[in-house]
Amino acid sequence: MSKSPRWMKAVWSLACAVLVAPTAVLGATAGSSVIIGWDFRNPQVYRPGCGATTLPVAATHDSVGVQGQFFHTASGCDTGAVGGWWWTNFLNTTTNFPYLAFTTTSPITLQELRLKSLENDPTNFSVAVELSPVNSPEPTTSQPGTGYSSLGSFQVNSGAMASNAVTLAAPLTLQPGTYYIRFRPQSSPVVGTAWLALDDVVLVGTVSY
Repeated sequence: MSKSPRWMKAVWSLACAVLVAPTAVLGATAGSSVIIGWDFRNPQVYRPGCGATTLPVAATHDSVGVQGQFFHTASGCDTGAVGGWWWTNFLNTTTNFPYLAFTTTSPITLQELRLKSLENDPTNFSVAVELSPVNSPEPTTSQPGTGYSSLGSFQVNSGAMASNAVTLAAPLTLQPGTYYIRFRPQSSPVVGTAWLALDDVVLVGTVSY
């Protein structure tokens, strides 16, 4: 049997290295990676309209020992997963908001949250990103949660999906348990049908095994 040419062996070695190399996060601190994330291409209900029940969307990227889902506090028209986005109609209230939930069996160090956002309200409102205490109750419209700490905020603009990053002032270590991160408008949008669309939501940091 003839031996493979050297160039073929080199190409094969490079291909193997690409396949097994961990995915780096653009602009993240050395050693950090995506802990958990959602691209919303796996929902069971894409667009519930005003009648169907919206189901939570499971994470599409997660680390070993970390799992989660994306949901919202109340069902409403044009609320749910819409063909690759998560879409929330605020319905003139700051207690109707999307949130993500994740459970970790190992300590994690959270450094940054990244997402893409879009909205139809010409006021271009700001959204607060807030983290629950460990093992808190799931947020609802009547009980949106207490004891949440601010991770930062981002500005939502109309017109086109834009990338946003909420970088923590200092890395935050979270012990094993369940956490919620809510995306709450900092003021009631002036348009009654104002909605927020989110995509490619990821938490960046490290997991300590």
